[in-house]
Amino acid sequence: MKSWWGCVVLLLLIWTVVIYIVNPAGEFMINDDFAFTKALNTLSTHEILGPTWMGPQGEGGGPALITHLLWGLLFSEIFGHSLTVLRLSVLTLSVMGSLAFFFLLKTTQAGDWVSFWGTLALIFNPLYFSQSFTFMTDITFLSLVIFSFLLIQQGIDTNQVLVVAIGLVFGLLATLSRQFGIIASLAFVLTCFIHPKGRQFGRTRAIVMTVMLTILPWLAFERFLYWTGSTPVTEHVLLHELFTYPISKGFPDYLVFIFGQLFQSVLGYTAFFVSPVAALLYKQYFQRAAFRYFFYIVTAFFVMLELAIFAGFINPPEFITGNVLFNFGIGPILLKDTYILGIKRIASLPPWFYYILVWWAVVSLGIILPLIYNCICQILRMMIQSSENTQISFLSCLSIIFILIYGGAIIVIGIRDRYLIPLSAMAIIFLFSYSGELKNCCLSLKGLIPAAVPLFFMIILSVAGTHDFMALKRSQTLALNYLTQDLKVRPCNLDGGMEFNGYNAYHLDHAPPRGVSWWWVDREDYVVTLGNLNGFETVRKFPFHRLLGKDGTIYVLKPEIAQSQ
Repeated sequence: MKSWWGCVVLLLLIWTVVIYIVNPAGEFMINDDFAFTKALNTLSTHEILGPTWMGPQGEGGGPALITHLLWGLLFSEIFGHSLTVLRLSVLTLSVMGSLAFFFLLKTTQAGDWVSFWGTLALIFNPLYFSQSFTFMTDITFLSLVIFSFLLIQQGIDTNQVLVVAIGLVFGLLATLSRQFGIIASLAFVLTCFIHPKGRQFGRTRAIVMTVMLTILPWLAFERFLYWTGSTPVTEHVLLHELFTYPISKGFPDYLVFIFGQLFQSVLGYTAFFVSPVAALLYKQYFQRAAFRYFFYIVTAFFVMLELAIFAGFINPPEFITGNVLFNFGIGPILLKDTYILGIKRIASLPPWFYYILVWWAVVSLGIILPLIYNCICQILRMMIQSSENTQISFLSCLSIIFILIYGGAIIVIGIRDRYLIPLSAMAIIFLFSYSGELKNCCLSLKGLIPAAVPLFFMIILSVAGTHDFMALKRSQTLALNYLTQDLKVRPCNLDGGMEFNGYNAYHLDHAPPRGVSWWWVDREDYVVTLGNLNGFETVRKFPFHRLLGKDGTIYVLKPEIAQSQ
């Protein structure tokens, strides 16, 4: 059996094992997928596309969504409509996307098992892994972009116009899931202007194909959304904030905001998620004096920081980019006590451990940033000289342009951690396609140790954290069924969390009463939480088992005043 077949079989076996551990079954929603589920129900029932997002107080705008909905609708037609089936539709795309990612890495001439390792770094990225078990659009979007890149790369390598065209169609499908997908097509056109293989393919041909197969169909769809009263990209609150937020923030504060987004979220998170791949280069890089000095200086600084933390001299903050990940688990847990009131109900990483992770991310940046800088410099020289001879591959150019455009876009509009999934994937693709040392890397036990440490941590966090989150959601569902089915409580008269109230009680002109959660709660007859609250009494508890930390309990609470009356 060829080794790449062994890699594919092993990847499928790994997916089977982790799916069994996580157990995604259950009739519950996660994060924003309540809005996507409502949109799918509207599409299947009324054959029209309603609003693609329903934010607080009628906040407008949302992803293009139609590809995502049609994929979920296909699974619903085949297997029957349920929330479990909708999540499995995304999980299927995730598995397919990871296999396509493996073959994309192989196009860089990297070895089968090195490509396998790079694919594991994507799969067990806590953001990618956890979002694979939702009906969110992030995995749909990235999987389609990976398909697009794989086909475009194959088409450029073999000079087959039809294959490139199919790749651009997948770029369109990605754009019709999330509008950011248009960046893949723009990156293709720019690469055709810069890279010799792109110029050989034809600049005019690249422009015409991209306009006809991607840009015009997308613009037509956005016009259709506007015409039908749905939510086109022009109504997206993030697009409006792109122009209004810098003015309201002011120049100095906005500059601080931009640099904070860049260093904390984009560089820090991405470097850590890519570290299982970057660490494969540590042995070669330690032979370079510059990297050794960098490593010693960074390590000395963090050793002193750790000593100061242990001695009690300082208590530095932990900078966590919000949404899916918190400092020792996976969420988001959108309940009143954990989200609105900000009560910590989950075990936290101690500062000393958090800053070990930061140290590891900074060390990884010591490898990644110089490679990006060198690649950009070579691209600029290639543009100036119009040389036909280059050591930069088409895929390196394509991925770095995507990284620069996408990274710049999410920095200026504000980052939720799940927006970093495409950056992590593209960074791995860039490392494989640009670093000759990585492509020629031969895996050995000694060389794998520094790479295996962060990957092992990511596997534990991803699998255990996602399992725990699913267990929490199942207990939350039991609590909500108890309230709505046994006690016959109307959804708008209880606070069951954002997803529950958004799906069951959303209305456009909702004005939340004072003191209650913003997510479409009219009366607080009952509240579902992860613990007790002052002024409330416990009606019933629904325990669940965690793999990380202590077991948890979902509480059904009732205001004490209501009972006394």
